[in-house]
Amino acid sequence: MKFTVRFATPAYGQYAFTTCASEVGTVLLDEIRKEAGCNLPLKKISGIIGGKAMNPEVEVDEETARRCPHFRHKNTLTVTVCHGALNRFHKTTTMITRDEKEGCILSAKCENQFDAAAAIAAWEAAGFPLVWNDSSDVTPKGTVTYP
Repeated sequence: MKFTVRFATPAYGQYAFTTCASEVGTVLLDEIRKEAGCNLPLKKISGIIGGKAMNPEVEVDEETARRCPHFRHKNTLTVTVCHGALNRFHKTTTMITRDEKEGCILSAKCENQFDAAAAIAAWEAAGFPLVWNDSSDVTPKGTVTYP
């Protein structure tokens, strides 16, 4: 058994979390090389970050579920949010692909990810609402702003 929260919008064709495709500039290039631990050649790095659109379903640990009154008689919840309301929980992560035998780096790229832990923490800080439309109530920790 597991406890899950599905963040969803009430309108068809709209999503709680959306990101646009973007390009890798020098800031992310430096992050990729730092993660790789070497001065990786440009030809091994993807210059495009794909976009994402989703209504995330997040597994919640038992301790959090016990603090949430909505889990008292069920193990799956739907939290209604506005289109794009979870975009503040966006993070960009580096993905490195290595050769299984030799361990050398074959390629590297960045991906747009949904920070589920930060979203659950903010939802809890807001009081576990089933309709959660205020995106200004909590600022997630670890937010990175690029100049």
